[in-house]
Amino acid sequence: MSHDNDLKDWQEGDYANARLLDVRPLLEAGREPFHAIMEAVEKLEPGQSLLLRAPFEPVPLYGVMGSRGFARKARPVTGEAGEDFWEVLFYPRAGSTNTDGKEDDDQEDPDGKEDGALAEIPADDGPRELDVRGLEPPEPMERVLATIDGLRYDDVLLVRHHREPLFLYPILSDRGFSHRAEWKGESECLVRIWRNR
Repeated sequence: MSHDNDLKDWQEGDYANARLLDVRPLLEAGREPFHAIMEAVEKLEPGQSLLLRAPFEPVPLYGVMGSRGFARKARPVTGEAGEDFWEVLFYPRAGSTNTDGKEDDDQEDPDGKEDGALAEIPADDGPRELDVRGLEPPEPMERVLATIDGLRYDDVLLVRHHREPLFLYPILSDRGFSHRAEWKGESECLVRIWRNR
């Protein structure tokens, strides 16, 4: 379990002014919540927090939000109907100058798509394949991250996914990988991943 600090209990003031975003319905419908989360972040007032509800601890989001100037508090919750989910409060770190934590001249592509669009896919004897269609988060990301550790510079990993894994892209970039994604029909996203040289 990941926490910025040891939480015994949240105080009402921690989230009284927070904008609530529950991504569970999006995930249940098979939709990727990354864009909805980033839109909610863009709509935050200066100093306002985001209270996110998700069916799992959204660990991949922590790096993205941290790079935008947010700290976090996370806790597992059992709802009134007995359902288990996670609440994560993303709040502006002290001293951050804007809601995304970056200088205006130093904006990055939050999806990491720019890396894949500009990089050339290495030529090899054919990609290794990993099919994560139908798996529930965070298992697809865990499997991809476990698999890429074994890639050589001339290897390409072809991931077959039922949604575009937007949370994965910043992590790939941080670990020195490029990617390119394309949709095959309406139900399969093909993501090619390779090591940067």
